Amino acid sequence: MMPFVLFLLFFITFINGQDTGTCVSLINSTVCSAFSQFYIGLPGLGNDYPFLLNASTIEEFDRRLLDYVNSTSDYLFPLGCLSSNYNPTIPYARYSLTRLCAGMIQNSAYSLPCNFNNGLTPPPLCKSTCLDWVESITKITDNPHVCSDSVQRNDTLADFSDQCNTWEGFNGTIVQNCISGIANEPYTCGFGNNVRQACRYCQLHSEDKCCQTVEEICQKGGIPGATIAGIVVGSVVGLALVLLGLVWLYRRRKRSLFSCSANSSTATAVNQNESKQQVVPINEKTFEEATGQHQQPLAIEAPLSSATPFKEEFFVVIHPYPPQMADELALSVGDIICLALYFDDGWALGYNVTTGLKGAFPLVCITPASEESLGQLLNIEDVRDQQQQLQQKPKNTLPPLSTITNQTKDTIPRRSASQKKSPYDYIEAESPSSPTFHTPFFDDQNNSNLDQRKPFP
Repeated sequence: MMPFVLFLLFFITFINGQDTGTCVSLINSTVCSAFSQFYIGLPGLGNDYPFLLNASTIEEFDRRLLDYVNSTSDYLFPLGCLSSNYNPTIPYARYSLTRLCAGMIQNSAYSLPCNFNNGLTPPPLCKSTCLDWVESITKITDNPHVCSDSVQRNDTLADFSDQCNTWEGFNGTIVQNCISGIANEPYTCGFGNNVRQACRYCQLHSEDKCCQTVEEICQKGGIPGATIAGIVVGSVVGLALVLLGLVWLYRRRKRSLFSCSANSSTATAVNQNESKQQVVPINEKTFEEATGQHQQPLAIEAPLSSATPFKEEFFVVIHPYPPQMADELALSVGDIICLALYFDDGWALGYNVTTGLKGAFPLVCITPASEESLGQLLNIEDVRDQQQQLQQKPKNTLPPLSTITNQTKDTIPRRSASQKKSPYDYIEAESPSSPTFHTPFFDDQNNSNLDQRKPFP
């Protein structure tokens, strides 16, 4: 019985020894590549590093190591930084992986025996690399959004620095052929995937040998801090300019539409004592909004019927018309026309909102514009708001377009009343997209000339 008990105890001890003392080579490790010739004890290291519990392969070891250095457990939790100010974006502390790899390989209970049994004595981590790590977490946790200043934080940072100075696994020198951080993390000076931080570091420490590699990365894919600031500022300014341009364009289109209405009202005021005219109505408030000027109240005839909807001021071209005379307006199908006044010969004066030109044109070529057509130039909500404003005051009303002329759509009427007389010889303004009261058919100084054109009663 006694021999059986002794055998059972020996077997259990052997199994436990196998469980805690398995040596795994780091030759295929991607996170501890500078230590590839050495061994670690798995799964025994799980007793000192709980995140490695039950890890038995080098692939699983690498994955868990990466997860750990990017978690709160690496340095935030020991420093007591998990407060209400904690930022969930955890910055990577410089050379975190290298320091962790060195600490595991120097573990006297599980890893050093594996290396000694294979005739290897792992060199320590360079003291400078260890201090770089402490400096990195000190700077990161100086930010109150990451960590609050506390006794625990200060004491823990002091302990970390003391390890770098006194523990033989972390205080290596060049004479001892210590393993440096750049040997294990050569591409970003130990800043992991934080290329921007590496670029900023090398701007201030260009003498560091690791910056030779970082400079190439910054030129190809990384962005230095100063450049980032320049791009951000430039982008904001550029976006602001684009928005201002859109607002300016929108208001210019809106002003063009409203100015047309204002011009038509001026024509009415000039000729009100001569004979009745059919013109597009406008109220003074709308005119002030469109032109930015305060005018005297306009003289408008008593209303013939209820208020005219805003959309009746505008027409859409359904038949093209090439101008035959200098004062005639070119029309293309789909153009939006603002009607100023019309005559009994089937012709009218107006402003082509689409092209910015103005002149005389045959009425048979246009038809009242729909809201859909106006929506191409002005937001339909603005049109409805304007309509509500226009309905607040009585105005003249245009009769249906069908009553303006009896000409068929296939016939262009001959001009008579709308014919330009010799006193009207003129040259169009250099900026036809900006109509004024000084155009031939909106000239307050030539009121007598307008008398020659007998508008449709």
